[in-house]
Amino acid sequence: MYFLWDCFNLWADIGNEKDRPGNYSLSEYPVHQLPTTNYQLPTTNYQLPTNHLVDGLVAIGS
Repeated sequence: MYFLWDCFNLWADIGNEKDRPGNYSLSEYPVHQLPTTNYQLPTTNYQLPTNHLVDGLVAIGS
């Protein structure tokens, strides 16, 4: 999982390739047919006690 500007991408391809079953290497995809879908969980704007608007992030000590 890594942070995006407005959400968390829980389906991010991070880590070792052998630890991600079902993923293909770049050499196994035809040219110009790489998967481009980016699944994102929508988030809303959160109002923190210090009145800092944070869009999809957690700010501690701001």
